[in-house]
Amino acid sequence: MLQSLPNTRFKHVITWELKDFLQCPFRFIEGISSQPIRIKCLALTIWRLDIYICKKEMISCVIRRVDDNKTIDVVDLDYNICFVGKNDMEYFLNTGRFTATASEPSFPPFQFTSLNSLQNYHLRDDALVIRGNLTFTINRENILSRVCNKHLISLSWDISRLLENGLFSDFTLKTEETDIKVHKCILSILWPYAIDSTIEMSDMSPEVLDIILRCVYLQAEIRSPPQLHSDLLISARTCQLPDLWSSLRNYPVECHIVTPMNRETLIFNYDLTRIARWPDSFPTHVRILPLAELIASDLMVTFSLSRDSEGRKYLGISFQFSGFSKYRPIFMVCKMSVINRVDQSINPLEFQTTFVRDEEWNSPPYFKEEIYPSTFARQFKRLRCELSMCDGTDAVNVEYISSRYAVNRPELLINDLSKQSDLLYYLLRNPSYSDVDLLVGGKIIKAHKAIISARSSWFRNYLINIINSTTEHCTIPLPNFNENIVKLILLYIYSGKIGIINKETIPELLSAAEFFQLFLLKAHIRELPLV
Repeated sequence: MLQSLPNTRFKHVITWELKDFLQCPFRFIEGISSQPIRIKCLALTIWRLDIYICKKEMISCVIRRVDDNKTIDVVDLDYNICFVGKNDMEYFLNTGRFTATASEPSFPPFQFTSLNSLQNYHLRDDALVIRGNLTFTINRENILSRVCNKHLISLSWDISRLLENGLFSDFTLKTEETDIKVHKCILSILWPYAIDSTIEMSDMSPEVLDIILRCVYLQAEIRSPPQLHSDLLISARTCQLPDLWSSLRNYPVECHIVTPMNRETLIFNYDLTRIARWPDSFPTHVRILPLAELIASDLMVTFSLSRDSEGRKYLGISFQFSGFSKYRPIFMVCKMSVINRVDQSINPLEFQTTFVRDEEWNSPPYFKEEIYPSTFARQFKRLRCELSMCDGTDAVNVEYISSRYAVNRPELLINDLSKQSDLLYYLLRNPSYSDVDLLVGGKIIKAHKAIISARSSWFRNYLINIINSTTEHCTIPLPNFNENIVKLILLYIYSGKIGIINKETIPELLSAAEFFQLFLLKAHIRELPLV
């Protein structure tokens, strides 16, 4: 699974343009800075490329890591920064390599050239164009050792396979397309859903349900297609999965930034498939995208179920810049339209406003139940929203600084395996839905067939071969082991963690690990001193 992932290289090309450079006042071009770069990997690191002009009129650059993520310790960066002039020719090329860590994230500033060295042929269409090619190299093995050690990875792999093979399942989730066999014991602690023998999941698509179950069943990495973001966000809240909901809420919705001269344009699509059925709740405070060029921390777009004075439902949409620190207002034009199943635009409408501080602006009611009743739900595909923003009071009084870049939503959700292994071990100490008794020294330790069979080949073979393995409850005698050794074995089986091992117990624990075919635990014990 994750152990086989190789070292990974991520390549990014950043292009900055300063339009009408020769006519641009000097005060406008001081302190040009880039949008943070997000790298797709097991956990995200965030980088910033700062290009600025110092008092000596020297054009300089700083590459720095701006996160404090301890998961990814070392990242090697190869860079080349240059000017792009006429006919796409490169000038003043500067190349290098450095290693960045969370504690030493920055590279010393290096200079391109002085403004006095620039000639007309160094510009492209009267614009100063600076291009950066950045290649990041990340050691995947180091990431895995920091995210979760090999024992937690083993736990993740074993438990997630239960979802595929359904071994000793005792519960059914029914969808429109298929029935999914699951386990009450796992769902009871990681997904506090009402548990019966069968639950109808008609309000959740099979794709969304599959992602939720993979999170519940400890899969370390879960791919989450951007088009499922809205449905997954709603379902995570409905199913009372706060960790998943929090992670999704902080993901940028899939979008693309295009910045022609003088303005920023943000285009995003919001899935209307379920919204058009007019449920009683919507996700709120959906973070769309940080906009560094506007010097506002981020733009929050909020979707909520609203009612007019006569009690009729409509989709309330509001916009707010958090961390607003502009000295000049931000003028915004919002264009909305409904896209149907054949990708036709319906009822386009335009609003506009000016932000002078971090107040929230509520757009006029657009998507109304009386216009788009639930009977038309299947006809709608998405809500298209185009936001055009510029630094000024209107579309004319703007600055000259512009940039072009794309930002994509991360592909992966990452499970906190350490936290969820604690929850799984809690199930051993408070054995809800226990269906097997381990008889040790005249005492009974309650356990769960699915979990012990997923982790131990010996338990799996024993339960499959005994006659009453399919009954609701069974007993496994373990006459050759004492209670403390079995408890250490179960601690490892349920949590992937290793308890305190005394010198005197090492030989007996090693024998037990070999008997129950827990090979990683056996290898760990052999590596201990005094063995």
